[in-house]
Amino acid sequence: MTVTIFSINDLNASDISATEIMEATNGNQNQTTVGKLMEAYEECTSSLRKSQSHRRALSLKKISPANFTKEARLQVPEVVLQQIFSLNKLDVELYKYAEDIFQQQRKNLMQKSVEVDTFSSSFGAPLWKVLSLGMTVLLLVVLLFLLLNARRRRSKVKV
Repeated sequence: MTVTIFSINDLNASDISATEIMEATNGNQNQTTVGKLMEAYEECTSSLRKSQSHRRALSLKKISPANFTKEARLQVPEVVLQQIFSLNKLDVELYKYAEDIFQQQRKNLMQKSVEVDTFSSSFGAPLWKVLSLGMTVLLLVVLLFLLLNARRRRSKVKV
C-alpha cells in the first residue's frame, strides 16, 4: 500500500482523477498493519518538516540580513533605543500586574478550597452527602407518618 500525500500548493484539482481518489479510499484496508501506518506517518512527518524548513529559509531570505554585532548595535539611534526600553518596561509592568492578579486568584481559590475542606471535615462528610442523608431520613419519617395515619383511620372504620 502506498500513501501519497498531496499538497494544495503542489497539485491542481485537475491533477487528481476520481479513480485515484476511489482507489485510495477503497484500497484493501483490512491488510494495513500498524507498521505500515507508522511508516506512512514517519514519511509524512519528515516531508512536513522538510517543507517547513524550506519555507522558513525562504522567508528569512526575504528579510534583510540582521546583524547583531556590537558595531551594528552602536549604529542604532538613541531615540529608537529609548523607545525600545520604554516599551519593554511597559511589558514588564504588565507582566508583573498580571502575575499579581494570578497570585490573588490562586490565593482566593486556595482559601475557598480550605473552607470547603474544613466544613466537610467538621461534619465528617461533604455537604452534599449530609444533605442527601438528611433528605432520605426526612422522607422515611413522612412515609412512616402517612402509613401509621392510614392504619388508624382504617381501624376506626366500622364494618
